[in-house]
Amino acid sequence: MSSPPPQRRPQRPKPPTVKRSVYFYRIDAGADETGIPKNIDADLDAGLKAIDDLPFDSVNRRYMNQSDGSSLCAWIDATGEVVRLRLGTIRKNALPQSELGGTLRNLALDTDEGLCETSHICLFPDGIVGVEHNFYGPRAKRLPVYMAHALSGAIPSFAMEALLNHNTAKQLEGNKSVRKLTLRVRKSYTSTIGEASRSLGEALDAAALGSDAAVVGLILQPEPYKRVDLKADLIHFLRRIMLKEDLREQTRELKATIVDEQTGRADEINLLEDQLISKKTILRQTSRSRVLNSDDAYRKIEEAYRELREDLLSASSASVSSKG
Repeated sequence: MSSPPPQRRPQRPKPPTVKRSVYFYRIDAGADETGIPKNIDADLDAGLKAIDDLPFDSVNRRYMNQSDGSSLCAWIDATGEVVRLRLGTIRKNALPQSELGGTLRNLALDTDEGLCETSHICLFPDGIVGVEHNFYGPRAKRLPVYMAHALSGAIPSFAMEALLNHNTAKQLEGNKSVRKLTLRVRKSYTSTIGEASRSLGEALDAAALGSDAAVVGLILQPEPYKRVDLKADLIHFLRRIMLKEDLREQTRELKATIVDEQTGRADEINLLEDQLISKKTILRQTSRSRVLNSDDAYRKIEEAYRELREDLLSASSASVSSKG
């Protein structure tokens, strides 16, 4: 008598996850009288502890109102050697509706209740900041503005500069010009391009209007076989656009042939591949939500930092490329 075939154990459902980019920045608080960059780690730690003590009410400065009617707020999850915090955008107006069986309903939120999107941030002891990029959440560069607001200015002024591979930053420095430029972006990003170059923004707007395409682009180059560089404004455009935090999320292609005016050497660089970014798979809280499991988000940011640490410490800030 043959034994029955072994029964397969039911497979456990995989936990819900999402892929997110981890971006890295350097804290820039300027230099002291000797030219050495200021270290404000202690000031930031103390400031975030003070923010953590602020009550969540409209009387205090825990919330920072923005021009679109939303608010910024921070949740400090850990201080010490590695600071963990969430920066959130809270939206209380222009809300969507729910739908059930064809019936639409307004969301049943209290007057002071809103929808919140957060980005996870880690501050490391060497002035490096790692950020999980949530497309719907606040940009990491809002953190200095928020802290100055919440602490009534009682913190040293600082900025967060995106980190580039050293070679890329070097290629945009000094007396450089652009010989060829290839740019493709989402239609919704043309206004941001226009902030860095009005004429390019208008050209992309015209292409979008005339085609109704979701992605629009342009190729700028001189006549074939002529070693003629394009207008000087384009190198300044590249330096400015590299500062945009959402550049890689919104841009499909950004390549440029950069010419060193002293040596005549021309190099083609892919500007979308040269920021120090790590792609990580992070747990979500539930299958229906895009909200991340915070513990796992912080773990993945710290993991990315360890993997890239040597490159991060030797990297150049995006703003360095604006010199020259």
